[in-house]
Amino acid sequence: MVRDDDDAADIDEGGGGGRGGRGVRSVGYGGGAITRSIVRESIYISVPKRVVITQQGERGDCFYIIISGAVSVYQQKTLDTDDDLGSPVSDDSMQSLDSHISKGYEIKQYPPSLHSSYFGNFISNIDGGKAFGELALMSKDCIRTATIVAVDGVELLAVRRQVYLDCLLDHQTQELHTKRSFIEKYRLFRDWPVRQKTNLAMALHLYKLTTGNCIVSQGEPFNGLHFLIK
Repeated sequence: MVRDDDDAADIDEGGGGGRGGRGVRSVGYGGGAITRSIVRESIYISVPKRVVITQQGERGDCFYIIISGAVSVYQQKTLDTDDDLGSPVSDDSMQSLDSHISKGYEIKQYPPSLHSSYFGNFISNIDGGKAFGELALMSKDCIRTATIVAVDGVELLAVRRQVYLDCLLDHQTQELHTKRSFIEKYRLFRDWPVRQKTNLAMALHLYKLTTGNCIVSQGEPFNGLHFLIK
């Protein structure tokens, strides 16, 4: 996410089921006032391991901030067209957390015998302090483009679409535009299929660094590539 030094604010007041802003300060949404609004309007959810949080092809009405734990992202390609990202993985016996929030279904864990490949290709893991699910809220039909599963027990803040539209849409739209513009201009990525470009845009995180900030340190484990935009 794009973060200035004052983007991440300490949140002391309650919100999200009384858990306050614990774990939210690393998300950074363009100012403390916005962060406080998100926390006040969010729903705290404790999710057991092996629970499907979002399912590809379903409609979504929330995005999620990870307080603690981690989730895995999967994507299944069911049609030949590169730009078709919303084809559903249909299984009535396995309702996602999205459905639980919007329709009141019981949260169900998928059986340990079910291999993760059922959900499609593994894309990445997302750790605490980060958010997911915004991409569907930026589209008109709000269709989920990936299946996201709790790796172990996960604590989440669920933020409704209307709160997102009121507080974050402009910020997130600008960020997505910046990432897509970079992908289209960078020669390594510009000829990739649409699907791969979309996956890359989801995986990229934008940071603003000031003079003297350390980007990488000698001896640290490798944790990803860094691209200098400007």
